[in-house]
Amino acid sequence: SNSDMGSIIIALREYISNQFDALLQLVVSSHSVDILPSGASKTNCIVIAQKQTGVNLSILAVGDCGSAGGNDFELLQHPYSLSVDKGSTALDSCWNLLPAGMSHADGFLFYMELFKILSGKFLLKSPL
Repeated sequence: SNSDMGSIIIALREYISNQFDALLQLVVSSHSVDILPSGASKTNCIVIAQKQTGVNLSILAVGDCGSAGGNDFELLQHPYSLSVDKGSTALDSCWNLLPAGMSHADGFLFYMELFKILSGKFLLKSPL
């Protein structure tokens, strides 16, 4: 149940805090618990991708939990980001453009069908 999961997450946070002090961090979404080295972030992927291309490109980030404390919160603060589930209160990022009732893998596939590459540019087709 959700209350059992909440209790497990609280216990896990305490354990990580007591045993690993500032070495590890815990981030939670509706379907996963990520344990990462402190300072690690999914936004590092964006920085690496931009450095690897050697050109000034915009990178699209897609995640499922852009709400504060969610496992994709930092990633979906990126200016070009879409959520397949929980959005954030930010107005300039973390948009959920999915039809009502669609989320997660189905939502990701929906977004992928809307994308088109034309003359080297990434375009988002209107679903209407």
